[in-house]
Amino acid sequence: MTLLALFVGVLLYVGLGLDISYKESVSYDRDKTILNLISHIFTWAFGQNNFALRLPMVLLFMGANIMFFKLTRYYITDDKDRFIASAIFMLLPGVVGSSLVVNSSVAVIFLLTAYILSYSYHRKHCYALLVLFLLLDNSSLILFVSLFLYSIKTKDKRLMAVVSSLFAIGLWHYGYDAGGRPRGYFNDTFSVYLSIFSPFLFAFFAYSLYRVGVKKQTDILWFISATALGVSFLLSFRQKIPLEDFAPYAVVGLPIMVKVFLNSYRVRLPIYRTKFKIFANTVLITLALNTTILLFNKPIYLFLDNPKDHFVFKYHFISPLVQELERQNISCVKARYYKTQRRLKFYGIGQCYDYELVRKPTKETKNIDIKLYNKTIYSYYLKDNISL
Repeated sequence: MTLLALFVGVLLYVGLGLDISYKESVSYDRDKTILNLISHIFTWAFGQNNFALRLPMVLLFMGANIMFFKLTRYYITDDKDRFIASAIFMLLPGVVGSSLVVNSSVAVIFLLTAYILSYSYHRKHCYALLVLFLLLDNSSLILFVSLFLYSIKTKDKRLMAVVSSLFAIGLWHYGYDAGGRPRGYFNDTFSVYLSIFSPFLFAFFAYSLYRVGVKKQTDILWFISATALGVSFLLSFRQKIPLEDFAPYAVVGLPIMVKVFLNSYRVRLPIYRTKFKIFANTVLITLALNTTILLFNKPIYLFLDNPKDHFVFKYHFISPLVQELERQNISCVKARYYKTQRRLKFYGIGQCYDYELVRKPTKETKNIDIKLYNKTIYSYYLKDNISL
């Protein structure tokens, strides 16, 4: 819990420096979802700022990690090993990234760990949670498919009927886009999974699911994780898929991977465990490095000629602009970029023609330079129409 509390503090600190993206701003204004309702509650309570926007996602992340640790007891007996498994889950780049942006991924992980934990403890399915999955977003369809397959194995007719009905309702409500020209995106999907897990970890994760499946030691967690992974790769042969819909269902299978590794490690005599220790240390070091770069990424700007090449550029540079506009007592501007205009709206900067943010500097504009480590990383150009 101490490690989790410290890491949550780090996430909140990093979240303060992540401005609202265009996609998030559109969702905040228009979408009528459970997640969006939660965001509005927090911004109503704490104001429309980065802290209020990121806080509910970080809290969901914290809750998911607590339940994940409790879930590991059904797969791993030793408390030290459970701690390592939970630490890996907590540091997964995909899980960390989802906790810092407003999307359904971290909410899915939270509900999924709650659902599997409830089933592992009571040996009964919580159908109310399944309905909640349906209300959350369309990614619930992959869960219903995996549970349908699981119901075939367990011969659970009630579960089969419920998830079939929910799948039909979800397909009718959300629809499924199968249009467009068929193209292969397998390599893209594979690359994204490598970034979500980290390369070495994903390789062993996929191997673990395969090994458990071959030995027919499958359970509900395996069906959910393996189905999400398998279907995402299958669909990627034809079309580009939103991996944020599949990844949350895949990552929860982490206890299976840790259990497979520990079983392989402990059946061997101590003198034959060296290669396993080297592999484990390599995986953990790579994971820690990937997550560190993900969280503390701003120094990367110093090595880029074009700041837009940064992988989280769309989450930066609006707050400093807002602060400078407020310092100059400017409460509204006309931005030439509609995405910038939408993002400014979240922070209380309205639209008017008294001032303009233009694309190129002229003798009539004033530079607003965004600096990082005493180096100008990005510049806005403000035109004062009142004085003209």
